[in-house]
Amino acid sequence: MIKFCTVFSVILFIVLFRAPNLLSQNVAAPIAIQPVPSVPCEGSTSEELTKLAWEALSDNAAKALSCSYKTISRWHTQADQQQLAATASGCTQPRAENIKEYFRSYWALSDVATCLFIQAEALKKQDKMSEACEAYKTITNRYSCAFTWDSRGWFWKTADGAREKLSSIGCR
Repeated sequence: MIKFCTVFSVILFIVLFRAPNLLSQNVAAPIAIQPVPSVPCEGSTSEELTKLAWEALSDNAAKALSCSYKTISRWHTQADQQQLAATASGCTQPRAENIKEYFRSYWALSDVATCLFIQAEALKKQDKMSEACEAYKTITNRYSCAFTWDSRGWFWKTADGAREKLSSIGCR
């Protein structure tokens, strides 16, 4: 019984005192540009909001920002946790035939990183290059294991896409 109490006390100490310190190194909310208040984005899941953000990107940058902001602000904590899990499993690229399995495990990671990418693209359209650079950098620094599903039938690594964009617009 004494051994159990000692082990329990050590675990409790780690959880209460060390774990918050370990997690706090990377728990600040990722960059998420505030949406334009007059541009609503209706949707209740990260999947719906991400789809709406993609669709809006072609002709309504403000709505793309609003929908992507909503996704990032609601689910960045889960994305951070899923990034840790994906890193531990090696950041392997999912295969198209495993799409359901991938999204079952990494839905927030994919949607938050994708929405950061959409934000960066929308900001570029608004000629806000420094903010776009920050959004791209957040993907490469924070969500390096995220993959985005292309509706044409494959995954692409979101951080690789962000690196290409950083290079093409001259971000430092």
